[in-house]
Amino acid sequence: MNESQTVSPSAELEVPGEPGVYWCARHRKTQTRLRCGRCETPICPKCTRMGPIGARCPACSSSRSSHIYQITPIQYVLAAATAIILGSLCGWFVRGALLGIFVMFYAPVAGTLIGKAVSFVTRNKRGTPLAFIASAGIVLGALIPLDGSIAVLLTLMQQNASPEPGGSAFTPMLRSASSLGVWIYLLFAVPSAWMWLK
Repeated sequence: MNESQTVSPSAELEVPGEPGVYWCARHRKTQTRLRCGRCETPICPKCTRMGPIGARCPACSSSRSSHIYQITPIQYVLAAATAIILGSLCGWFVRGALLGIFVMFYAPVAGTLIGKAVSFVTRNKRGTPLAFIASAGIVLGALIPLDGSIAVLLTLMQQNASPEPGGSAFTPMLRSASSLGVWIYLLFAVPSAWMWLK
């Protein structure tokens, strides 16, 4: 084997006389022992980007061609189902419990949980589409009641009737949307899920 084929791509950045120490590829006056986990480029703390699978250089961390952003149609379906189911459960808890000010502490936890679950079912995938899916699940779960009123609404709409005198078929949904706790929940839960998946 040719000796030139065995040389590491970061060999030219090695600090003479100090094995394992390199000059940062972007900051040539900074010494470092850290290299990008993907391309093995030497990186210093200033240009290190930590991701779900380790340290990356700026070029690799910003590359949307990475496998963590490549999502199959089946994974989209799994992500949507997970977001809707968990979003509905968390939304039901917000509407049914007297959380008061504690909703501000519950909401980030719920949003992060949904974000992690979406990432888990898609095998640690991330990206803007998954963040949108998780956010949609949180919003739908918070605004649409799951206590059977959806089926009642559909039945009444088919019969051209209202669920209550003087009301419309969408009164239960509007009542949920008008709750201050629900809006506070959305204000904190959606960004939490977004930050985890983006």
